[in-house]
Order: sequence, then structure tokens, then C-alpha cells
Amino acid sequence: DDEGEDDRLLEILKRYGYQPSDDKGQDTRSYTTATNELKKVAGYQSKHRKNAYAVLRRGIIEGCQRISSLIENHPEFIQFGDFIIDSNGTAVRDVIL
Repeated sequence: DDEGEDDRLLEILKRYGYQPSDDKGQDTRSYTTATNELKKVAGYQSKHRKNAYAVLRRGIIEGCQRISSLIENHPEFIQFGDFIIDSNGTAVRDVIL
């Protein structure tokens, strides 16, 4: 229902710093503008959340960011070089491209 959604939107707006003004006319305009913008953003997110390509792309981006942060914070855990063995049977730590 619209009334319940308006209450929910008002709570979200207050969380992000929306302050109702003393001038009720101004308050109504700013609230209406803010809720309309919030509805546009929510609609955009909802529409794109269902797009399989966008979900996959976002997952890849977030996965790469997570791996990068893990590598940066714990380089000792990267074992790629341990799997490259030279002719003597020793692990090669240098990667040659």
C-alpha cells in the first residue's frame, strides 16, 4: 500500500539526513521530490538486479576486488609460484610471461 511505502521511504530518508522543515509547504515539496528520486533509484536497482549480465558483471567486479584486497593484505598465501617447477624439480617463484 502507498501509505506503508511512504512511511518506509520517510524512514530511509531520515536515515540519510532528511530533516522535515517547519514550513509544511516546503516540507511537502522536498519530501515529495526526495521520495520520487528514491523511487526512481529503487526502480532502477530492481530492474537491473534482474538482468543476468549485470548480476554476473557485479559479481566478477566484487570478486576481483576481494581477491585483490586479500593478495594485498596476505601475499604469503599466494601459491601460484609453488606449482611451477623447473627442470630440477624446485618451485619457481618468478613468473615469466
